Order: sequence, then structure tokens, then C-alpha cells
Amino acid sequence: MLSETCEKIVVGLEASFGGGSISILKGTSEIDFVKGSREGSKSEEILEMLEEILRKNNINKKEIDLIVVSNGPGSLTGGRVSVAIAKGLRTSLKVNIKVLSVLEALTLQSIGIEREVISAIYTLKTGVILQRFQFAGTKKKEYFGKKIENNKNLREFVEKIGEFEVARDLKFVFSQDLVSAIETEFKQDIKKIFHLQKVVSVEGSFAKLLGLAGRFIL
Repeated sequence: MLSETCEKIVVGLEASFGGGSISILKGTSEIDFVKGSREGSKSEEILEMLEEILRKNNINKKEIDLIVVSNGPGSLTGGRVSVAIAKGLRTSLKVNIKVLSVLEALTLQSIGIEREVISAIYTLKTGVILQRFQFAGTKKKEYFGKKIENNKNLREFVEKIGEFEVARDLKFVFSQDLVSAIETEFKQDIKKIFHLQKVVSVEGSFAKLLGLAGRFIL
């Protein structure tokens, strides 16, 4: 497992939403971040983004210790593109790669005592995307993700979460984009909206979440 204080360089690469994004991290600190400007960027464009962000920060490709890449949810084509890029880099650079969904990466940011976690992200195009995870074992290394669900209506989503029975072993983990969307829609702080349920907000781009997940998966 990667230590939270280690100096390993990890690349988080996500191409399933919008024009894709790349985050470069050293330990738990983000060195730089870049987001594609075109919807559905192709592999050549993602590679150009990677080359540029590495050059800008004087990082040689061979210095990369791990690439964490997303296989979804979102665009299936984008997911395939990011996985193909990572596999190509693994072959050429002999670098480790790990494939995770953005929802898995989000879940891993908030591991605690809970046995179940419901993680959710939000984009204007997709609405809310959520998945329920169940953990096994005390170290929480083993987990099982249930079927991914989608809800484009924020109010319906909030009502659904409010119906869950309050339980010590259940936690909700939301991306910051989702929290902002909910607070804007209801004009209330997230803690007031979910005053009974255990809700945790995690900041950072999808690419950064993937990179940060690296410290839990090796």
C-alpha cells in the first residue's frame, strides 16, 4: 500500500466525462491538473494533455510510479480510451496501472467504520450517478459494488436518500459537485438537508480522486 506521506508520483486519468482530465500527485499533494476542452476527447488528445502537463512540471514519464485510470461511469468510449492509454504506457514505461470507477475512487477517500457506503457524483449531463458498496474485513480491502443507478432529478434523489433508515454502518459519500448542486437547488446547507443521515463531502476533480485512491490500492 502506498503511504499517505510517500513521495511516489501518481497520475489520475479520467476520460469518461466531458473532455477528460488528468491530475498529477506526489504523495497526497496535487502537483497540477488539466481538463480537456472538447467533449469526448480522443486518445491522441488525452496523450497530448499528459505530455504537456508532465513537460510543464519537469516530470519525466519514467518517474511515474502508478497510473490510476477510470473505466466509468460516464462515456463508454471515454472509459475505453483511458484504459487503452494506460495499458500503452504500462507496456512502454513498465509502470503500474490500476483501473477503477470514479465511484470506487470516491468511496476509497472516506473509509471508516461503516460496512456500507453509498457514493454519488453529479454532472449537468448525467445528473446523479450512485452506487452502493459493501465492505468485508476489518482493513476494508475487500468491497463489493452493487448496480450503478442514475437519477437526473435532484429532488427525487434527495427524497430517496432521506428515506434510508439511519444506521451506524451506513454512510453517504458525495462529490463536491453534487453537494454544490443540491445546496443550490434547495438553498440550504447540506448538513441541514441531511440532518439525520451520515453524509460526507469529498472535494477534488474526478482525476484527482483517482490519483488519491492510489494510496489504498497497492
